[in-house]
Amino acid sequence: MHALLDADLWQGMLAEEVIDWQPTMFQPVGGMDRIPAAFEKKLGSVVRSGAVVRSIRQSATGVTVVYRDAASGADQTVNADYCICAMPLTIVRTLDADFSPAVRQAIEATSYDSAYKVAWEAPRFWETEYGIYGGLSYLQQTVNVVWYPSARLFSERGVVVSGYSIENGTAFGKLPNVQAKLDASRQAIEILHPGHGKDLSKPVYISWGQIPYNLGAWVSGFGHGSGLDVLLAPDRRVYFAGDHTSHLVGWQEGAALSSYRVINQLGARVENGGNLAS
Repeated sequence: MHALLDADLWQGMLAEEVIDWQPTMFQPVGGMDRIPAAFEKKLGSVVRSGAVVRSIRQSATGVTVVYRDAASGADQTVNADYCICAMPLTIVRTLDADFSPAVRQAIEATSYDSAYKVAWEAPRFWETEYGIYGGLSYLQQTVNVVWYPSARLFSERGVVVSGYSIENGTAFGKLPNVQAKLDASRQAIEILHPGHGKDLSKPVYISWGQIPYNLGAWVSGFGHGSGLDVLLAPDRRVYFAGDHTSHLVGWQEGAALSSYRVINQLGARVENGGNLAS
């Protein structure tokens, strides 16, 4: 009875019933980054790679964005009627931008979590011995989740994620070095699948808080409060998009939904002669 009443048990049991976390159905062949790659293929030269934004400045008639070309090291300028800023706020706060005081305050007050993942290559023992084909296992220890692959089922080897959670302020984040983190990850597999910790090879560990131009995974608390609501409206000619401006923080779907909001806002403004709707 004690185990059945444990909230940690039901959090794992009911995770897929959360309204925005429905069970996995499909995934892009090759990984989730194939979605932006498909946009890049269609947009062609419209996309400027290696463009490190340095400033966003507004006037009564337009927006000027200055970026540094990573290849040449030279500054380039783009002038437009409007700007849609979809960068993480960890990066936006470093820009030379003339945002309003309310927008600046919201950006400065927002903190991000640093999520981590540890992935291994291994023979698919979870399929051949345990009949597990995708999904997650939960543990109550330092590395508290193992995520099984839902691609290339029945193949000889696969990539299993042993550890995907928040690093800042957690027991995992307090481990002294990368080797200790890999050891903790291997131990999680050993607890769930005794004897198979030794089968793990070629580990990859990544921490979003240390990725340049990200400097975090998602807004702390896996959601946002009223302070970020100011970003749902334009700051003169600058509009804000990204998962942090949706209720689906941390997900590509939230970022996509935010783009629909901005497109509709801009469309209404253009139809209104460039004036904001009352």
